Amino acid sequence: MKKSIWLCFLLVCTFSFDIPAENLTIVTPYFGTEENSYINSDYKLHIKDSAVMKGLYLQSIDTSKYQCNLFLYRTDNINYSDIKGVNFIYDYYFGRKSNSKNMVGAGINYMKLDMAGTHVPTSLGDLDAFDCSMDTYSLYMRAGRYIGYDKGNIRWTLMPWIGGQMDISDGKGLVDYPGPGSAPFNIDSKDYYWITGLKVKAALHHFIQVEAKHTLTFNSEDSYNKTTVMVNVFMTKNIGFSYRYNRQETCSGKDIYNIFGIAAVF
Repeated sequence: MKKSIWLCFLLVCTFSFDIPAENLTIVTPYFGTEENSYINSDYKLHIKDSAVMKGLYLQSIDTSKYQCNLFLYRTDNINYSDIKGVNFIYDYYFGRKSNSKNMVGAGINYMKLDMAGTHVPTSLGDLDAFDCSMDTYSLYMRAGRYIGYDKGNIRWTLMPWIGGQMDISDGKGLVDYPGPGSAPFNIDSKDYYWITGLKVKAALHHFIQVEAKHTLTFNSEDSYNKTTVMVNVFMTKNIGFSYRYNRQETCSGKDIYNIFGIAAVF
């Protein structure tokens, strides 16, 4: 499964960069903080922590044909854990008119969690140890429409979209109770969801950009919300300051991050 996912990732990257067009490339290193809440109802575990987060964002755009972006991030020593992740998406544009265009896209989100905690507090008392190593893959496809209009000096863009997602989780762990005895466990799940969202973007003279996105992931049993806000302020055509806020609900808790970076445009 892992080999096939990365093969699809490489094929999509190759296809996107083979499109003949004048591309705009953005590179932004980020630095900030992440707050993570981890919940395990089976063991009455609910822990919350914050730590330094580092990231690197890469984007390639042709406004008439496509956009693809890659976000790499890492947070160490948060909730007894090290977290690494990769988010990738490719969107293809078609049916372009003066102020609108259609979009179809596909993406992969990958997160690796390595947890090794001792004396972990729970509502039933401290655990001697709670270890967990887990890989989570989210593969999704979506379709939507960009709708743009100008009002004064501000260029507004709306993009509603809908799609489907498959989440694959694979891992194992160990719970060590006080006294003799411990309980190993395995994680092996595959879940399917509908996904829908709305993106709103405002650009003032191309130097100030504000973007807000909300996504709902749901099926007949569960639903999760994700909210993202980005603000870019460009000092020149090629250099700007960037801020990102993200709040995401997951099956194992909640993540919130605030990160800042310097964007270089080529």
